[in-house]
Amino acid sequence: MGERISVSEGYSDANGYIIIHKQWKDEQDVSVTFYPEVLEARDNKGDYYFTYGAIVLALRVESIGQPGKDISPERFPGYVLQAIIIQQV
Repeated sequence: MGERISVSEGYSDANGYIIIHKQWKDEQDVSVTFYPEVLEARDNKGDYYFTYGAIVLALRVESIGQPGKDISPERFPGYVLQAIIIQQV
């Protein structure tokens, strides 16, 4: 697995899943602790962001509202629909 983990029972991993082979009895517990690492990643546009386990760490960027596709407002009562374009600063 990409992340460091600690499991209170013997385990193996397959395709990113923790596999515990055990005959379970009533009220038995298993403890799994994850030790995530900060990893660098890139989005489809090539911009960088970081992850820390399941948390995405990203810089807030200014957005500019632009007229978008006209979608029937009857389908979305109480909502204003518009497209936004994100620009790198």
